[in-house]
Amino acid sequence: MFNPQMLQNFSKIQEDLKEVQEQVNQSTFYGQSGGAVVKVAIKGNKYVESVEIDKNKIDIEDFDMIGDLVVAAMNDAIKKADAELQSAIESVTQGFNLPGLF
Repeated sequence: MFNPQMLQNFSKIQEDLKEVQEQVNQSTFYGQSGGAVVKVAIKGNKYVESVEIDKNKIDIEDFDMIGDLVVAAMNDAIKKADAELQSAIESVTQGFNLPGLF
């Protein structure tokens, strides 16, 4: 049976989810590795804003180590962005499982 109220509620949830997604995409998330030797900043949409490497705390000729630290810092920031998005979605849906949202 068609329930207009349920359709209206679903439309509101969709609008709220779009707003939450946009807010998270505009937020900046920070990650670090190696005891803050490498710090990165990314937007919620995973665009990289900055990468900082403290050259005084690392052998700048050890490219493999630098690469590993950058990857670890990026993963740290991405995990934080993903966790924030998941939390925001759950606050909108109030725990209601909507498969395939994001």
